[in-house]
Amino acid sequence: MEDFSEDYATQNDIGWGKLQLPEVPPAPVPKEAARIVLFGSTLGGICLLESLLAMQTAHNWRIVGMATDDALDPRAKISAKKRIWRFYTPEQKAMLQNHLAKRCSQEGIPLYTGPVKSDYFLQLITEWAPHLNLMCCFGQRIDVSVFTFSPYGMYNFHPSNLMAKEGQGPKPYSYALANGLNYTRTTLHGVSHELDEGPIVALSPYVYLKTAAGTVADNPLLVDERMTLIVPELTRLFMEEWLPLFKAKTCAKMRHLSNLHTFNEQVCSWLLAPMQANTHPDYPLPGPQHRQIFEQLKQQAHA
Repeated sequence: MEDFSEDYATQNDIGWGKLQLPEVPPAPVPKEAARIVLFGSTLGGICLLESLLAMQTAHNWRIVGMATDDALDPRAKISAKKRIWRFYTPEQKAMLQNHLAKRCSQEGIPLYTGPVKSDYFLQLITEWAPHLNLMCCFGQRIDVSVFTFSPYGMYNFHPSNLMAKEGQGPKPYSYALANGLNYTRTTLHGVSHELDEGPIVALSPYVYLKTAAGTVADNPLLVDERMTLIVPELTRLFMEEWLPLFKAKTCAKMRHLSNLHTFNEQVCSWLLAPMQANTHPDYPLPGPQHRQIFEQLKQQAHA
């Protein structure tokens, strides 16, 4: 990711950030294709991006734009001191952001790093014209003008069990560890006026949070590495049920997923294995298990 530009932010009256255009102009989106805009950062946002890219050539959708955090810009209002960004070194932050920016550039996806509550972003999303918005690990509150913009709605992957009223807000891992939870889940829910209060569409399989000795895993980044293993499969299941609605031109919001029983069994076994204590996760890029899941998604989509 290029250095943040004060001139760009000033010229466009956005306070911070900018629009990064891809190396090669995006290819024209077929008229019949679903247009998707993503909101995400850190490993979760990368997993959402890679999951959709792994499947899009076999299915009828295109990622037409993405909004992300810039955790290195001190002007950025992304709750960096509350969210998982606070556990990264500056070098790790830069590597994560550069990785996401590079992948977007390679895939012809415009990447926006500024505020989404701005006239400039409303103009952008109007140009991108998404049918669907998806979010994972994004640091800004979403305004009603954005989460109601797309005819099929906006959905968020939140790494806690919202059905049980656990871990709402920007510190789900801190909540889980501080309360000594044995298990948690990821919640897929619609975005609404209230933070993490939208209609619940799905709950992931359970994730074990303790070590083999029954102690609490002391590294939130280890928890994040495990929780983000859920994102690719939950994305696949959501898209499998959403795409027929789009093809039928049924502008209905997703109410629940009926295909959770097909969640990858190997991933489930990884989620239930004891956590490793006092180890460092394979950061900042997706680890070998993540990459294996992306490849499986690609193979399944083309089968």
